Formats: sequence, structure tokens, C-alpha cells
Amino acid sequence: MKPVLTSILFLLPLLLVPESVEACAVCFSGKEETRNTYVGTTVFLSALPISIIVGIGFMVRRRYVHPENEDTGRF
Repeated sequence: MKPVLTSILFLLPLLLVPESVEACAVCFSGKEETRNTYVGTTVFLSALPISIIVGIGFMVRRRYVHPENEDTGRF
């Protein structure tokens, strides 16, 4: 019963003030510059984790694969 009461007490203020729980103002802005900045930020934040994973992969490959190939004469 306690989780239900906690949930109700948490959600009640959100239901009383619907304007504050809407999406951010950037999503619905009419300015072209704001929308372009929003899209650019979305692309950047989507590519960042992929770039980090690829960078770590190159570091691991350079550290473990490249010295092995130098010893055998293969590149």
C-alpha cells in the first residue's frame, strides 16, 4: 500500500500543473535557428557513444593486434 501512496503523492503535483510537465520549449519553437540547434545537438549526442566505442576499439586493436603482426612480419 505504501508504494501506491508514494506514487499518488508524487504524481498529484504533476497533474495539477500540466504546463510544467510538457515537453521542452525547444521542441515546439518557431525559430529556425532554435530548431537547427536542437537537431544538431541530437545528431551530436547520437554519434558520441558510437564514436567512443569505435575509438576504444581502435585503441585495443592498436595495442594488441599491431605488436603481434610486427613480430610475425605481417601488417
